[in-house]
Amino acid sequence: FLFFAFYEYFFSLVRNPGLSIMDNGLGINSSKEGWGTKQFKNLAQQIKGKFRRVSLYPQGTLCELSWPLANSFWWQ
Repeated sequence: FLFFAFYEYFFSLVRNPGLSIMDNGLGINSSKEGWGTKQFKNLAQQIKGKFRRVSLYPQGTLCELSWPLANSFWWQ
């Protein structure tokens, strides 16, 4: 079972490379973009990926960065 769980985790990561960060703060003011959000949007544009920032008020914030598999550095 453990082998198959690891196998599925690894290959789902290979098929959908990305990064998700979630905190348990109060959320964000979506009308304002800080330096970090601007940097992640710039990075997403450079790697032809996507960045999204979602307020989960009152439970926190979710930030996700994803990119196409062809742009994953370890394939090149």
